[in-house]
Amino acid sequence: MAVLLRKAGFAKKRDYVLAAISRRIGEHLEVDLIKDIDRLMLFRNRVLHMSYQVRPNKYKTLLNTGQVAPLAKLASDTARNYLDFLSFAFDEMQLPIRAMRPY
Repeated sequence: MAVLLRKAGFAKKRDYVLAAISRRIGEHLEVDLIKDIDRLMLFRNRVLHMSYQVRPNKYKTLLNTGQVAPLAKLASDTARNYLDFLSFAFDEMQLPIRAMRPY
């Protein structure tokens, strides 16, 4: 668990938590919500990638002004739905949700 928390990316951590929830209470996150999370992670990674930060003029603009609002709404809705699912699942398992650092 400590190695997972320290070295794994968000997707592996998410998959671990969702598999544990599935085993314990039989609940599954909707496939569409997982796809939305993956889309947001991909966009985030494209924005923050080091080569983009070093040479921003070499890359095309990722979003125009008409795309920002829908992306922000997707991020907000996805985060709310994901946290609602986790809150429900952890409540069912009678576990607290807390942020922790492996170090």
